[in-house]
Amino acid sequence: MPAAYKVKHPPPLTCVNPQHQVGHFDAGLPLDFNVHCHVDKAVAFPVKLSAVSNAGDTLDTRIEQDYCWMWSNKSAAPASLSVYLQRG
Repeated sequence: MPAAYKVKHPPPLTCVNPQHQVGHFDAGLPLDFNVHCHVDKAVAFPVKLSAVSNAGDTLDTRIEQDYCWMWSNKSAAPASLSVYLQRG
């Protein structure tokens, strides 16, 4: 992943009430990561991490909503990224 490049992967997930999103990722360099959703004109961030090279957890969704998973590489070096997501 080139420097200052944002990756949205996969496309937004539409979650139906209630649902669990289980996921983890591994990156070659520390990346900023967030899971966010758009509610009217506001943006909510149920997950927001800075400079992490791996993380994993379960996201419990309460309403039907699209959730965006985003990584940002702020370094000058390219970074590899492996992602595992599962709806449950």
